Amino acid sequence: MKNKLYLIVLVCLIGVEALFAQSTVPGKVTTSWIGNTWGGDIGERHAMNWINTFAVDKDGTVFCSSYWEEGGKEFGIYKDGKDLGRLENGHGSADGGAIAVNGNAVWVSVHQKAIRKYSKLTKAPTGLEFTVGRQVNGLAAQGEKLFVATDGKDEIGVYDTEGKLHSSFSAHHPGKLAADKRGNVWMIEWPFSNKLYCYNPSGAKIKEINLGQNVKAAAIGYSEAKDLLVIANYDINSQQVFVYGNLATNPVRKRTLGVKGGIYSGTPGLIKPLKLNHPYNVGMDDQGIIYVDGFGLYPDYHADGMNRSDGFGSHLKAFDQSDKLKWEIICTSFVDMAAIDPRSDGSTAYSKHERFDLDLSKTVAGTEWTYKAFTVDKKNYPEDLRWNNKGHQSTVWIRYINDKKMLYVGDMYCTGLRIYRFEGEIAVPAGWVGRDKIWIDKNGNGKEEKEETESHTHHPPDSWALWPDENGNIWSAKQEGPIYFWKLNGLNQYGNPHYKLSDVQTFARPEEFRSVQRVRYDNKNDRMYIGGWKKGTKYADEWWGIIGDQIIAYDGWLKGNKNKKYALDLKYDINSKIPLGEVSFAYAGDYLFVVGSRTRARTLVYNNLDGSFKGEILPGEEIGGVDKTGWIDVRDGVDAYLRSTGEYLILVEEDYMGKVIMYRWKP
Repeated sequence: MKNKLYLIVLVCLIGVEALFAQSTVPGKVTTSWIGNTWGGDIGERHAMNWINTFAVDKDGTVFCSSYWEEGGKEFGIYKDGKDLGRLENGHGSADGGAIAVNGNAVWVSVHQKAIRKYSKLTKAPTGLEFTVGRQVNGLAAQGEKLFVATDGKDEIGVYDTEGKLHSSFSAHHPGKLAADKRGNVWMIEWPFSNKLYCYNPSGAKIKEINLGQNVKAAAIGYSEAKDLLVIANYDINSQQVFVYGNLATNPVRKRTLGVKGGIYSGTPGLIKPLKLNHPYNVGMDDQGIIYVDGFGLYPDYHADGMNRSDGFGSHLKAFDQSDKLKWEIICTSFVDMAAIDPRSDGSTAYSKHERFDLDLSKTVAGTEWTYKAFTVDKKNYPEDLRWNNKGHQSTVWIRYINDKKMLYVGDMYCTGLRIYRFEGEIAVPAGWVGRDKIWIDKNGNGKEEKEETESHTHHPPDSWALWPDENGNIWSAKQEGPIYFWKLNGLNQYGNPHYKLSDVQTFARPEEFRSVQRVRYDNKNDRMYIGGWKKGTKYADEWWGIIGDQIIAYDGWLKGNKNKKYALDLKYDINSKIPLGEVSFAYAGDYLFVVGSRTRARTLVYNNLDGSFKGEILPGEEIGGVDKTGWIDVRDGVDAYLRSTGEYLILVEEDYMGKVIMYRWKP
């Protein structure tokens, strides 16, 4: 019997392994990740890219809503730190406006003008969906009533559970709503408010409470069992949650959750459980547990009223009545890359907003990383483009200049490089190189000023080639023109990198290329890697971001020798309507790593001495294999680092399940 059981288990294990294609490189490869509580395995468990709003059920189940979630989890469900899946939904209907739960029903705003009813038990739509004509800002359900606040309309509609409008009452700019056990409706104005309003079941305003100075109430929640109201204060000087009681008579603040000043208190940016980061969603269950989500989410309200806040991540926390953290789920990544700090030997990584500690002694996938710091300081540097995420900042590099650590950040469309110096955990804007302008912070205030900018022509609109080398020099190229070398001229008195347009050097495009799409310069070996299209190759300009059909490594580039060390032929599909080809490459130690767009997280590995192909690295079962990874959506979607132990860390962008893949390879 024992032998039979062993055989059954062995056959099952072989069957599971056969589900996933295996890496073909020599040595040992394991798949891990950074930046998400879960890796998106067979069950597609992952923390949502971001949460626009949520509702907390009596038992502590958190029903979330987001206008977009790359993995299709716009309506994610979490409880006790576990991923319970999602309400059934297809891309395109979610709008992130409002959500409410009552009894066995979950009500969700969809299509920017309608409300859909779900069964809490089956997670499926009940078939009831009715229009309210406008974007929904707030929902609350009590008994047989559904209260609806819509954008641009100074009233709250009262519907029954069949979607029929029975009445409405006046309310100024109604936003988030909560209904109490007496049938009263509590409201804050849209999008932020320093007042709390209460309306009785007949729609008469019976209370108006001034919440005080430095209050920007972003969300409210209610616990029927505790008869308490919770308010998320988004204000940058507070970043706390207020708990109000005595609701039936004279409401008073009974408790405050979180350290005043939030993420910027104490050591600014350093992560601590009670240092909330711009709390934007809040709720309370029947046990008095408070649920709060905030990740520096920037409310981006468009003319149609839709909240298209995105790109920062989600950080859902649950606190008990003693303010102790019970559990948390985290997603820091959406179309994001990470980079290893080159002086950390793999123990520290950065993404555009975050610093992570990596404990590489751990061997369970996804357990190596710890979220340690949020590096954006909205309070002192409100114009930091990482905050409003214009252009979708995504790729990062850590460079050391005169022993000073610098963060270089690129965007999804290769429009420029943002440069930051560090003050403690905060990355302070120091300059940028854009399509037609360069800015260097000359007075140290971290703010772009007109007299600090200059015009240039060295990174034209059609260019996908922009790269900061290890010494802080910048390389760019015109597709069918020259290659430019922006030599670093040290740091100015404020510690900001300085580049002179008069010092920019020009190199002729190598004769092997019709078009240059990528440049990477290795300072240590004076080696230039160029990716692009061969002469005579037919390609479409709309194939944005594809490397091309070749990568060539040249030795002695700055010495003037330009000896071709090796050339790699890259595959592409000229008949594909959607780009099919390689999009990113990185070098480290003895190897060159290449990833494609539609081939997802598959990574090709080449010998960096002669260009010979060594095999593929493929996502393992730890994250559900290749099919559970997304297309590479950024032009610098792979990076690599060689540790002193001989282990390679290969990082790959993966937004389908909201993380950065980390392959660990020991050849």
